[in-house]
Amino acid sequence: MSGVGERFQGRGSQATATQVGMRILTTEGVQGLYRGMLCCALRDFFGGAVFFGTYSYSKKHIESQFVNDSIAPPLICGALAGVIGWAACYPFDILKTRLQCDMISATPKYHKHAWIPDGGIISCARSIYSESGLIGFMRGMSACAIKASIASSACFLAYEKSRVHLFNTNQSF
Repeated sequence: MSGVGERFQGRGSQATATQVGMRILTTEGVQGLYRGMLCCALRDFFGGAVFFGTYSYSKKHIESQFVNDSIAPPLICGALAGVIGWAACYPFDILKTRLQCDMISATPKYHKHAWIPDGGIISCARSIYSESGLIGFMRGMSACAIKASIASSACFLAYEKSRVHLFNTNQSF
């Protein structure tokens, strides 16, 4: 239900999250709370697969280059996984955000396909492509890549250190 959050941010300080949620319910019904959900699922599916696959593959190939207890492999591989993972799924995130913010205006810009129950994905993708070309699906990726590299490095370093501590010692909790 990130749709309320997306639309709340899009409205600025004009309304509270509750007001935005109520407006969605009254204009679109419960279905409106799930606008962009298919794009969100695709983003998470592809992004997660590429994210963890990249980490696993790169760690397997880079680990032998460092000493046994080095923190470099999880940091390097985590940063790489974060950037590549987000690059793979970022177009879905752009579509999701645009679809969720679409109802801020009085009239929706993106309409459902006549034969395919897509929630406006095809209309939204066509609009982005006609406005900006393929680069429109990656707008904002540079800031996302910086955030993803830092967050993923920290995440995988914490994961690796926790895994070693929890499973390679004889301590009881």
